[in-house]
Amino acid sequence: MLLARIDEASPLTCPKCGAEMRVIAFIIETAQVQRILNHIGEPSTPPTIAPARGPPPGRKRTTPEPSFSMNSAFRAIRLLSRNRTTNSISA
Repeated sequence: MLLARIDEASPLTCPKCGAEMRVIAFIIETAQVQRILNHIGEPSTPPTIAPARGPPPGRKRTTPEPSFSMNSAFRAIRLLSRNRTTNSISA
């Protein structure tokens, strides 16, 4: 059960008495979910996602630059595709 691995405890076990609980419904309507979350004091909007940031100042890039240029890669692909079309025409 994925939730048990995330929570490190079974979410279907009663926290008061330890009895097994079962799912009786899934609420999928946005308005109802927001109403329930607001009622129990939980935020009903997702947290804002911070933009990605670069490495700290003064730190060099750890990944090496590619040893080829994209122009040469595209040129090679273009040549290969031309060879295939000329071979299929001459055959």
